[in-house]
Amino acid sequence: MPGNETVYKAVDMVMSEDPQDQLTFPEEFLNSLTPTGLPPYELKLKIGCIIMLLRNLAPSKGLCNGTHLIITKLQQNIIQAKSIDGTETFLIPRIPLIPSQTNMPFKFKCMQFPIRLAFSMTISRKAKLLKRYVWCSMSRFLVMDNSMLAYQEHNLLNLFLW
Repeated sequence: MPGNETVYKAVDMVMSEDPQDQLTFPEEFLNSLTPTGLPPYELKLKIGCIIMLLRNLAPSKGLCNGTHLIITKLQQNIIQAKSIDGTETFLIPRIPLIPSQTNMPFKFKCMQFPIRLAFSMTISRKAKLLKRYVWCSMSRFLVMDNSMLAYQEHNLLNLFLW
């Protein structure tokens, strides 16, 4: 993707009053963790990238977990993005994120944008954006020809690989 890349690094910290925990789990160690539901430590973004929200920011405005957006402007602590259909523009701030389910003996939080790059869109979330014909180029070809109608009527999705 053409354009300048902006790198956003998270600020990770242990949620403990005990100074010993700060020494036991240094920031470099926390940066290497990748719990489910958190963005990567280093977000590399460009204008025009498609991103996916990882948290409900404003459900009444459509900013829910899993929403796909297109980046229009990158700033230090705010990302401006528009909806996939281009009708609305949103501001996404850096927020403290705490993993809900971890197998770790400590709690930590990271200050980062609640997004990750979206490399694909699932049919169930973006069904209304599908056209009649969709072609995806991969090592094998995936062809979908008017299959959403079959999915809605018969709860089947006819995909053919060859």
